Amino acid sequence: MKLIFVLLTVIASVFLFYHYLLGLLHLESLLISGGLFFLTVFLLIRLLTWRQRN
Repeated sequence: MKLIFVLLTVIASVFLFYHYLLGLLHLESLLISGGLFFLTVFLLIRLLTWRQRN
């Protein structure tokens, strides 16, 4: 289950990185695309380092 969420966040990160680059070229809203890209990278790091406690 964790692998599915990691794959989904990686796919979302790639997609949002593309929109972030468009935002740097002033073709897309940088505030929204940058914020969402930061959020997905944060979630990806959180998913990779999160450990369940017994």
